[in-house]
Amino acid sequence: MAVFEPVLLAQVGKAESHTLRAYEKAGGYQALKKALKEKTPKEVTEIYAVREELEVMAARILPLPVGASDLAKLDELQRQHSAAVDAGDMLTVFYANLHFHQTLFGLCGNACLIETIERLAQKVFGIRSYANAFPEALDSARRDHVEMVRALRAARRDDLIALTRRHLKPSPEAYIRAYERRFGNPFPGS
Repeated sequence: MAVFEPVLLAQVGKAESHTLRAYEKAGGYQALKKALKEKTPKEVTEIYAVREELEVMAARILPLPVGASDLAKLDELQRQHSAAVDAGDMLTVFYANLHFHQTLFGLCGNACLIETIERLAQKVFGIRSYANAFPEALDSARRDHVEMVRALRAARRDDLIALTRRHLKPSPEAYIRAYERRFGNPFPGS
């Protein structure tokens, strides 16, 4: 598993650390600002196309049925994510979502695939965070997590694959909309 320093955790326990204002004051959204300057819509589209194929591959090779302890862990991570969405606690939303997907794709058992999925996910942290600014995207992600666990519980691989594809769509779409507002349409004639 790739190791990265959880810079955001440095703020835990500080006054107002759960608020967006404190998050921004502590340097939050820097990844988003960097992404908006450094990644074109074409690059984002390409990264997400590869992410989709890799995550679908993980869903395809994941052994079914999934064990009760793994389902319980995913249920708990989904509950944490959902509670954080309700509380507007974006730090916990980010980490609960991250851990949910690491646990889900970790079930495939292919270390190389898991590492590659995690590396590509890290490349778009700022882009993923941008989509979280929209309550409807957060609510959709929450519903997707619930449905993913249901699909695993019922050993419905095709449903899991469809959910995996759908779950990736809001982030690049939100990013490209923001990019277009800032820089204009990168795909003239589209």
